Amino acid sequence: MKNDDLMKKYIDSLKGVGGLFNDESSEGYKLEPKLEPQDISDSLFRSLSPEKPQLTEGKLYGGREELAKMFALLLYNLGIEEAVKFAPKELWLKALENYKEQKL
Repeated sequence: MKNDDLMKKYIDSLKGVGGLFNDESSEGYKLEPKLEPQDISDSLFRSLSPEKPQLTEGKLYGGREELAKMFALLLYNLGIEEAVKFAPKELWLKALENYKEQKL
């Protein structure tokens, strides 16, 4: 399976994370990350962002769902091509391979 296919499967798997990717969220927003950056509106930012940043038991924003919402918003705004620069290529490829093995 090509890395592009693995990335698409990974993004598809995030549908359950607040309904942010590909499906409309409960707030009525639909985020579709792209390779290039995308602008976000004030209302989208306010609806998906916590009122103030928190650190609870070592987790930003208090848990996986809130953290995933912020990550989704950042990924949407930054674009995948820029986001992948935050970790070495080998780690991305390993993560995709691990994801592939889990889904088989």
